[in-house]
Amino acid sequence: MQKDQAIKLLAKLVSFQSVSSDPARHGDLLGAAEFLKSTLAELGFKVELVSTKSKRPLVCAYFRNPIAKETIGIYTHYDVQPEDPIDKWNSDPFVLTRKGGKLYGRGIADDKGHVAQAITSLKTLISSGRLDYSIIFLIEGEEEAGMAEFEGLLKDVKIFDLSNVDVWFILDMGMKAKGKPQIFTGLRGVVSCEIVLETGENDAHSGIFGNRIYSAAQILTTSLGKVKDPDTGEVYIPGFYDDIVPISSNEYKSLSKDADSHEELISRSKTHILPGKFYIPKGLYPHDMPLALSSKLLPSFEINGIWSGYTGAGAKTIIPSRASAKFSVRIVQGQSGEKMKKIIHAYFAGIIPNGVKWTLKIASSEAVGTSTDNVWIEKTAQILSNHFGVSTEFNRSGGSIPAAEILSRLYNKPIVMTGFTLPDENIHAPNENIDEEIFFEGIDVLKKLLSQ
Repeated sequence: MQKDQAIKLLAKLVSFQSVSSDPARHGDLLGAAEFLKSTLAELGFKVELVSTKSKRPLVCAYFRNPIAKETIGIYTHYDVQPEDPIDKWNSDPFVLTRKGGKLYGRGIADDKGHVAQAITSLKTLISSGRLDYSIIFLIEGEEEAGMAEFEGLLKDVKIFDLSNVDVWFILDMGMKAKGKPQIFTGLRGVVSCEIVLETGENDAHSGIFGNRIYSAAQILTTSLGKVKDPDTGEVYIPGFYDDIVPISSNEYKSLSKDADSHEELISRSKTHILPGKFYIPKGLYPHDMPLALSSKLLPSFEINGIWSGYTGAGAKTIIPSRASAKFSVRIVQGQSGEKMKKIIHAYFAGIIPNGVKWTLKIASSEAVGTSTDNVWIEKTAQILSNHFGVSTEFNRSGGSIPAAEILSRLYNKPIVMTGFTLPDENIHAPNENIDEEIFFEGIDVLKKLLSQ
């Protein structure tokens, strides 16, 4: 019965096209929030939808357990990435599909699976009287759209004083492998950027004006090409590697011992080639650092997309007057998102030709780290180890979860970053999926975490 209810709940969540970055699907985003509100209210939660100008509601739900001495906060998100490219999917992205021991659908691993797991486990514990804590559930709707408003939304929560939460569980992470649980002790921050260049009012004829006027596409690609060494990944922006606080030698040794091999990286990323060498700032880490650690311990600059000119069928011989790109910078502990914003802007100001109009939109979130020396992480690690029969690993991720840093900074309480997805589940890509067996295992683990 529990499994059937969990699948039904997950299928309903997947059916909402809650792409937070797409204004055309804002109705689905609101629909998902209202569905979660009614579902949690049925379980006895007091629920409010907290929203500001973008109207991507934060679902905040509070269950007061009269016998509980402590309150656990659970963070997840119900918004998803766009499904593009749709032609690469083997099934409808917004219809839950079961095949070969896996469950397919957009957002199923990031992060609707965790939403369904948490709600199912809480329903079971509440109905059986085995829930040992009061619960604050934060399910937000802008994680995939930059989270510009999340911190402000927290301050508008009325149903509970969030400073009284004893620990925050961030359920937006994954396992090392099937049957191998892990808890994350660090995440990189992210500085998300969009640059737009304009060289004139209209596109121009490439035969008449070629060699005579600037091309916005050429200026943009040339400017981006000056940022980073294509072979080693070294970023040339002055100050890019300043302020990095290296991890301890013991943690470095532990991460190195468990680092993915080149073969594992190729398999996971579905790439054809990996760098033979990569840049490490002098004196920071050993120069034989495993490639897999470079995304966990060093900052990086990556172009996310470029648009300019004509991209339709056939030829159109023009010189584009407008070009834009999105790129992201990941920062590590010790670095500041605000400082990185300033040096990025200054760098482009120095390389874009005078007279070219340009704008640079930048949003940032900070890196986060947490100590393993607290009772909540110790208890969680023990429960995970007992359930799966192996020692829980401690790891770092190159990804970013702004909520983890914000919750840690605002309330100064322990955070436990864990989850029940696997490395090969195509998060943010076509055919996103979760392992069906691990999906149900996650429900059982959460029941143990919330009843001990």
